[in-house]
Amino acid sequence: MWIDRHNVRCAVVQSTAQERAWLDSFLRFRAKSGVGASKEQKLYHPGEGRAPPSFPAGLLSLVEKGAPAKGYEVLVNDRRVRPCEPDEGADLAWLLPHQLAGVEACVAATRGIVKVATSGGKGELAVALGKKLPCRWLFGAHRFALIDDIARRWDARGDGSRAGRLGGGVWDEGDGRFIGATAQTLAPRIRDRDPATLALLSQVDGVIWDEIHTAAGDQVRAVFNACPRAYWRFGLSGTPLNRSDMRSILSVASTEQ
Repeated sequence: MWIDRHNVRCAVVQSTAQERAWLDSFLRFRAKSGVGASKEQKLYHPGEGRAPPSFPAGLLSLVEKGAPAKGYEVLVNDRRVRPCEPDEGADLAWLLPHQLAGVEACVAATRGIVKVATSGGKGELAVALGKKLPCRWLFGAHRFALIDDIARRWDARGDGSRAGRLGGGVWDEGDGRFIGATAQTLAPRIRDRDPATLALLSQVDGVIWDEIHTAAGDQVRAVFNACPRAYWRFGLSGTPLNRSDMRSILSVASTEQ
């Protein structure tokens, strides 16, 4: 099968009926829907009209690994546009050795989930990534206190631009280079198709989400899906795949390869 890789979804542009049936079966999971209950959910969309079948881009590596076992060949055409190159002169001298190694690993991978223990420096890693990769960044979190904290860190260690803060009744885009936002603020605006919010998110080149296990929720997923240009996608958490409702695959779908 031929797959076009985009930032948000992968399009299955050429495939057989058997391959599509396998994708439909393979890209399903069961999540808890109540006490002792579970419900099957599908991550493959069969397409409609002129739109080809598709699935979340973060599941591509799973498809590439699973298809050969069934005798299916996967050919990928990467349609993504890399928005910037690493700034080799970026001053990251404040980082500890393991934090610097984490930045370099993220740059090489382009997407992924970083497991960082409590007090391991998630905020420092986020600021360093934003500085190392000089493009437009969105940092997401579930509490405005975390947004305010990352904005203060950026203002202290960033590239001189002023961080934005969206959340807690505040809408301040700063200089637009590095913006922190809560899903609770963005998701309702995305749902209502607010032009200003959609325009802002359409210009985001990279997303970093704190406590990435929350990306299994509808609000965080809506934010990731509203950033079509976001080539760089990273999640941070001390317990990234430990959800008890078995929905961790949705965090992977938004951030992984």
